Amino acid sequence: MRADLLPISISYPAQRTADAEKTNRTKFSISSAREVKETGERGVQQWYTASLTKNAGETNATKPTRSSPVPEHAGRVCRPGSNLRHQCRYIRRGGIAAAGVAATVIRPRTCESANSMDAKRSGRLGTAGMVASFGLLLWMEHRRSLRNPVESKERRVARNLGVAGVSAVLLHFAERPVSVPLAKLVERRRLGLLQRLSLPAWLETLWATLMLDYTMYLWHVLEHRVPVLWRFHAVHHADLDLDASTALRFHFGELAASIPWRAAQIVVIGVTPRTLAIYQRLLMLSVLFHHSNVRISTRTERWLSRIIMTPRLHGIHHSVEHNEVNSNWSSGLTIWDTIHQTLKPGASIDNVTIGLADYRDPDELTLPKVLKMPFERSTAKRVTQRPGKGNS
Repeated sequence: MRADLLPISISYPAQRTADAEKTNRTKFSISSAREVKETGERGVQQWYTASLTKNAGETNATKPTRSSPVPEHAGRVCRPGSNLRHQCRYIRRGGIAAAGVAATVIRPRTCESANSMDAKRSGRLGTAGMVASFGLLLWMEHRRSLRNPVESKERRVARNLGVAGVSAVLLHFAERPVSVPLAKLVERRRLGLLQRLSLPAWLETLWATLMLDYTMYLWHVLEHRVPVLWRFHAVHHADLDLDASTALRFHFGELAASIPWRAAQIVVIGVTPRTLAIYQRLLMLSVLFHHSNVRISTRTERWLSRIIMTPRLHGIHHSVEHNEVNSNWSSGLTIWDTIHQTLKPGASIDNVTIGLADYRDPDELTLPKVLKMPFERSTAKRVTQRPGKGNS
């Protein structure tokens, strides 16, 4: 941390006597937490002004020689949210406009605790939103199916949720303890490309989301090109049908292998916890949508496919045909496929055969066999002939 940056709150002028300074600093410090909570949306500046006015009649201390708004510095303990009582900022010692102002340290832990509670509340709302979206897509698939089912939907959904449950445990105990603290470290120490640029918060979030989406495209390509990664990713492609539950069918080994990639994304790009949470929710919504078996009008699908991945486009990627699998890799925006010339439009193709050519028997795709698939020697020989080997 730079020596000239300190988390501070504003006290009284340094010119007052030692006893008066000590008394008023203590009074200000004790009342600060209570007043921040009570003033809430009035914000830091209003809180500072009100505190000076309140204490002016209680002491004989002189007022600051000059006053102006409390400067806001880019290096924050926590990023400002909608509730301004959670704002803690690093303020440049030499840049405070009120001359001769003494500093009383506010513990960063208070701010981090408040943000932690907000993050948990936001996480619960996000989870509820994902569950609602999943249920809505299942209902829409029942009403407007794009492709005819090959296997019993109830059996498939139960199996895919089983795979997702095992993977969710790994995410909770292995991925989150890495990505979330790392994103906090990036924000605290200003690591990564975007943190160095000191962009406005909205622009930083926009660029980070785009860069995360592009690097996710690259990761998907690697999963098809690298034999070891493809063995795990093949579990996802072995589903005989494609619907919203397939979006959750990722082997725990594949997710474990993606943790170093995710860590590199966060550090190199400079992804903060807030941006990471926003991107993960957008990604999940996109993945649920383009894996769904919902029929959208051809005209609407063609329009949407210019911007985002759609059910028909991603259905082509899940085809048994090798020349079709090696296309439409984007997880969010289709611009990455367009740039790399891997976009294969097919808004009129409804009857794509989904799955892997070597796995057409549902009895080979039970939950235990699916979980063991990447580790079995016989399976390895079948899936190492990965799709799209000859195309780019």
